[in-house]
Amino acid sequence: RETEEQRKARHATVAAARSGTVVVLHRGAWEYAPENTLSAFRAGFELGARGVEIDFRRTKDGVIVLFHDDRLERLVDGVGSVEQSYYEELLLYTFRSLPAPAAQTERVPALRDVLQLVRDRAGLLHLDIKKPGIDDELLEELRQADMVDHVVTYNDYNSEAFRQAEFAKLPFKGSLMD
Repeated sequence: RETEEQRKARHATVAAARSGTVVVLHRGAWEYAPENTLSAFRAGFELGARGVEIDFRRTKDGVIVLFHDDRLERLVDGVGSVEQSYYEELLLYTFRSLPAPAAQTERVPALRDVLQLVRDRAGLLHLDIKKPGIDDELLEELRQADMVDHVVTYNDYNSEAFRQAEFAKLPFKGSLMD
């Protein structure tokens, strides 16, 4: 729980970050930890990024998790898709990517865990909503977490709720790879 003073300080930090050049890491610092994981996001913030791009999907039992691919096989030792898997099943899988220690201990994160980490860091978010139908729930989770202002951009497809809410989306200026 934040105090009111901490809340105001977080929003001031977010506002200051939004007013400058925003560095957002695609799927976190995926060269240091498995992509779209809490370790990758922590590493990104420790390396100086102001925000992270995150990919959302819903499990068979309705949990919103972070996972980029349509299929599990490239990233974890599971088979199938997130949409065909129960959340507890996803927690059994280990990541295939390096570095090996983080790949063995990291699991597919739930939305709420990621929001807590980003909120604690006063980080910014680019939302990549992979499938239609979860944008309303995602927006509600952001509102409950008091993090609407943390969102700097989102994909234009699968984001009707965000377009209707008239978010203050920042313009995209470009990207740096490698």
